[in-house]
Amino acid sequence: MKASAVFAATDNASGNELWGTDGRRATLLRDIAQGTASSEPQGFIELHGHVYFSADDGVHGRELWSTDGTPGGTRLL
Repeated sequence: MKASAVFAATDNASGNELWGTDGRRATLLRDIAQGTASSEPQGFIELHGHVYFSADDGVHGRELWSTDGTPGGTRLL
């Protein structure tokens, strides 16, 4: 699924993480802070087909990330 919108959402399995929706269903795009820890994604900005945001993976601290709306296209910059 390629998400047409991305957002932060919380569930019991992965904490507050990056989610996306194609307009029909929502899915976890990436569990940035593994397990129930929360990466708290925020500051979403769209530019040229990518969404840039900050998140804390629990290793590098709060850093800049990018997503193209797919799990494989979500990465630490």
